[in-house]
Amino acid sequence: MKNIFKYGFFSVLTLVGILSCEDRAEEIDNVNYPRPFSPTNIKAEITNQTDVSIKWDEVDNAISYVTELYSNDSLAFAPDALTQTREVIPVDIPVHFLDLEKNIRYSIRVKAIKADGTESKWEGITFKTEEIKVKITEWNFSEGELNEAAQTLGSNTTFEDVKVINGLTIHAASGKSMRFTQYAAAEVDGYDFSWYLDLQGGGTAYDVEPRNRCVSFEVTEPCIITIYANAAVGRTLEAFTTTGVIGTLAVNDKAQPATKMLINWTGGKERIYVRSQSSGLNLYLIRVAVGEVYIPNTVSDLTRLTVSEGTLTPAFSGSTYDYTINVPYSTQSVTFTPTLGHAKQTINGSLTANLTAAETNHSIEVVAEDGTTSSTYTFKIIRETERSIDATLKTLVITGGGDWNPAFSPDVTSYVYTIPNELTSVTITATANHSYATVGGSGNTYSDLQVGNNGPYTISVIAENNSIVKTYSVTVKRELPAVGNNDKDWNFSEAPFGEVIEYSTEITLDDLTLIPASDKTIKFTANNKSMDGFSFTHRLQLQGSGSTTANALKFAVTGACKITVYGMAANSSATDRPLIISDGTTELFSEVLLGDVIYKKEYDYTGGAGDLYIYSGNSGLNLYMIRVAYP
Repeated sequence: MKNIFKYGFFSVLTLVGILSCEDRAEEIDNVNYPRPFSPTNIKAEITNQTDVSIKWDEVDNAISYVTELYSNDSLAFAPDALTQTREVIPVDIPVHFLDLEKNIRYSIRVKAIKADGTESKWEGITFKTEEIKVKITEWNFSEGELNEAAQTLGSNTTFEDVKVINGLTIHAASGKSMRFTQYAAAEVDGYDFSWYLDLQGGGTAYDVEPRNRCVSFEVTEPCIITIYANAAVGRTLEAFTTTGVIGTLAVNDKAQPATKMLINWTGGKERIYVRSQSSGLNLYLIRVAVGEVYIPNTVSDLTRLTVSEGTLTPAFSGSTYDYTINVPYSTQSVTFTPTLGHAKQTINGSLTANLTAAETNHSIEVVAEDGTTSSTYTFKIIRETERSIDATLKTLVITGGGDWNPAFSPDVTSYVYTIPNELTSVTITATANHSYATVGGSGNTYSDLQVGNNGPYTISVIAENNSIVKTYSVTVKRELPAVGNNDKDWNFSEAPFGEVIEYSTEITLDDLTLIPASDKTIKFTANNKSMDGFSFTHRLQLQGSGSTTANALKFAVTGACKITVYGMAANSSATDRPLIISDGTTELFSEVLLGDVIYKKEYDYTGGAGDLYIYSGNSGLNLYMIRVAYP
């Protein structure tokens, strides 16, 4: 056996030796396999709990790939579990699958395809989506503690004090009132709103202290802030911190469903404020959600757009994109001032168009927060071919109140303007009809006006071409003093009242004596009410029960007269607060004032000359005017 083994081993060595002595064959530098290799290194990256990105190493010579996604599957790839099939090209890698079911096991498999149609074997992996955990805080004026506070105060009852309800601070202030209003609003996003908070005016900006006519709340981590609001057309909802604005959105008209503003707060602990940029705005709900996925806003239209020169034709509308602007000959440029429809919009293009020809085309692109949706506004700017000869006025205004004779017209150049006797100073302002005409005399103030005619005062207008001049003259006629009588009005919205102030010691103002109690003041505060043609802006507050010596008002009468008092109880639900009129020894009149609306109470006094007193028989009263009229 040993000899056989040696012989065989020697034969192999001899064969190897012979082969090694021959010339080497040409090397193989390309292998053309009949099918492509399978994709390798497949990975799944889960983002936002239910979004997944799938990537893999590219296969040589593969022109495309097929992916199959299976739900409730763990590499079984059961046909009835197939959810999505996609064919993608290499530039599509990674492949994104969005909004999958939460907390579900998925399988994904991929195969490569060559240009000749041959396919690789499948290669797959499995992954599991995460369960979305969301922490939500809501301030809904139609539910919970906020609604309880609203119902307790009453619909449309104004308040001027700061309220903190369940973590939401409502920043009312003296003279900057707010109110809750009951209103059956249109359903939106599953919410049936029945109350809102009426801000009753524009709130303070982010860099103004103290805060008023706004609400605020605290966030502690990244979150999605949702605010539902509406108002009159053209009003803008704004959210801000102490350092700047973080969100704006034009809201729907009140008759429409509430507009929803979304803010992606990526910071940490911060106080967020919400206000209207101008007039009042209705807040329905504020929602703070931690853990939700933010969807970028797709609004790409502007809310408003104004131009420094000329007039937009047609009038601006966010959904109208083509305009013509006619401007005077002397115009060198037009500046555009846009109001964004959403704070995260981006504007591409200059907001100034320089005019170098008789006709200039200009455009502004507005890109939505999502970075994809956009709107492009185009403007054809046509400049007049020569300077204007227009030397007329468009407006002529005199401050202080009075009557024109005749009524103002650009073609009438001579006027008499009659003012009441108590007015001794006026300011005349005028604007030209043509933007490049020059106005002289506008803004002048004329003081120490005498009874009768004063002036005439002149306003001159020079046309753009400097060749035409037009002069307007105004004679200011101050009336004689009114014939006096013994009637007396104390309107707490007018001088010497009409301001926010309080008194702790006895004082006489315009023959009306204020008698505070030792432990309470009599104060004046801002508050709007109207009745019998009077528009009251301030009120006198008797802060508790009174008598002829404390917490009362005193005034003298000369005989029989009618005393009229406009007022209401200081509490909206009060039913037992009498207004008392006394002559110092006897209660002449006592009648309850309710607190739901303003009331008028009248008393016919038949006594002689003497002092009368007004006070409350039980707790606080708000008085707006006292009138004494003699037969």
